[in-house]
Amino acid sequence: MQKVAKILALLFFLGSFLILLKVFFLNFYPDFGDYYFAAKASSPYLNYPPVALSIFSFFTPLPLHLAEMLWTTLSLSTLFASVFIIFKTYQKPIFSTLGFLVLGLVCFSFPVKFTLGMGQVNHFVLLLFVTAIYFLNKKKGYLASFLLAFAFTLKLFPAYLLLQLLLSKRWKLIFAFLIFLILLSAASLIFINWKTNLYFYQHFLITLIDGWKTDYYNQSLTGFVGRLMSRSLYSKILIDFISLVFILSSCLVVYKSLKNKS
Repeated sequence: MQKVAKILALLFFLGSFLILLKVFFLNFYPDFGDYYFAAKASSPYLNYPPVALSIFSFFTPLPLHLAEMLWTTLSLSTLFASVFIIFKTYQKPIFSTLGFLVLGLVCFSFPVKFTLGMGQVNHFVLLLFVTAIYFLNKKKGYLASFLLAFAFTLKLFPAYLLLQLLLSKRWKLIFAFLIFLILLSAASLIFINWKTNLYFYQHFLITLIDGWKTDYYNQSLTGFVGRLMSRSLYSKILIDFISLVFILSSCLVVYKSLKNKS
C-alpha cells in the first residue's frame, strides 16, 4: 500500500511539474525585464536594493530572451533546493510519499507560478532564508548571519528571523548580521555607481517599508487590506494590529521553544 501511495504521489508531482514548465513559453517576464534594463543602465528607478541590481548586472551581457530563460531556470532550481533544505532541516526524506506530495503542491502553488511568470527574486530569497535557518540549527551561526544579511539586501522580510536571535540573546550573531549587511551593501559599489546607491537610500527605501500598492501584483498584507478598504487611519491601524499579532505569536513560539530546550 505504501508503494502504491508513493507511486501516486510521484505521478502527481511529475504531472504538476510538467504543467509548471509552461512558464518557459511565456513571451515576457515583466519584473525581470525591469531588473535587466535597470541593471544595464545602472538606473536607480527600481524598488529593490542596489545589491539586487548588482546580481542582475551579471545577466546584462546576454540577450534579453536568453537571460530570461537562464533566470527562470535558476529560479526554479532554487525553489526545489529550498524544499530539499527544508526537508533536510527536519530530517525527512525528500524522495518519499510526503516529499513528492509537497513538491507537487508546490508546483501547483499560485505564488510559485506568479514568481516564475513575473521573473521575481522570491525563490532566491527563500533559498537564502531557509539555508540560514538550516545553518543556525547546525550551530553555524556566522554563516547563517551572512545568508540572512544577503537575503535582507534583496527583501526586507528575512529580518523576521532576527526575532529568534533577539529572544535567545545571541548578540554576536546580530552584530555579525549588521557587519555582513554593511559589507554587502558596500560591495554593491563595485557593480553599481555610488549615485544610484545614494538615490535608492534617499528616495526608495522608505517606500519599501510603507508601501501601499493596491494592484493585483501586490500580494502582501498591505495590498490585501488596501483592496478591501481605502487607505485611511483605520486601514493603517488594522495592518499594524495584524502585523503585531503575527510578531507576538512568533515571539511566543520562539520563547516556548527556548524554554523547552532549557
